[in-house]
Amino acid sequence: MKKASAFLLILLVIACKKEPHHPPAPARGSLETQYGQCLPNTVHGTWYNGLSAEIDTNYVEINVHVTSPGSYTITSDKVNGVTFSASGIFSDTGMKAVRLEAAGAFIQPVGTEFHTSFDSTNCRFYVYPQDSSGLSIAENTWQFTVRDHTYRGTCTIGVYDIPQASGYAAQFTGKMASGSPDTVLDMQFYTNDDYLDTITYPTSHFGNSFTFYRLLENGYGKNIFFADNTVQPAIVEIHLNSVTVDYGPGYYKNVLIGTFNGSVRDSAMKVIPITNARFKVTY
Repeated sequence: MKKASAFLLILLVIACKKEPHHPPAPARGSLETQYGQCLPNTVHGTWYNGLSAEIDTNYVEINVHVTSPGSYTITSDKVNGVTFSASGIFSDTGMKAVRLEAAGAFIQPVGTEFHTSFDSTNCRFYVYPQDSSGLSIAENTWQFTVRDHTYRGTCTIGVYDIPQASGYAAQFTGKMASGSPDTVLDMQFYTNDDYLDTITYPTSHFGNSFTFYRLLENGYGKNIFFADNTVQPAIVEIHLNSVTVDYGPGYYKNVLIGTFNGSVRDSAMKVIPITNARFKVTY
């Protein structure tokens, strides 16, 4: 009886013994077409700097041509505070879509180039994070506070090429939130570059100005607050925090987000500080 029990125990141990686990071999394939061009990729979601990129609706889908099934891990380089990665198993060959998840948070709201690799091929994709400061203000609006009173309104912007100076000038115009046509906000800033850049445009420099004025019946304006290179030391610094391209379904648009602060002259030529000043405009 004891021998039979011992025999059954041996059989039980043998039956319960697991086979060693061997992970699948690495998959083989390419991120490129047969002509050496990168396969298409699609960037999903809306991205902002300073906010976590780890959102379910934010991801990048790349295509992989699998020639040999197996395990894979695809990661990007870390750029502007963010990296992308995905891992899994390709069970068969053919064209496969891989969803790359983001980790981290974008530091700057600028177009960012990422590089990925699989097997012996390398490709890249671009993500365009928007300025998170623009979340707190509606599109094509502005606001600023003087003497504890906040002025708000809507705005448009015109961007003009200056061929003789190889640069650009932008004229930002608006009206009061009440819709009153006789009160106008006008900001102008000028750059020697061939594009608007995320820099500061002080009104102490020629070509940059801040004016909030009321039109008179005869068409001439009466300044309420203003600052330019003729009225120093009243200086307003116009900061372009973000000049981004916002891609929508079937179109794109430039989104200009900025702040402005400093001191202005009032109608009595007194110097008064500006606070809580920002704008968001598209063109």
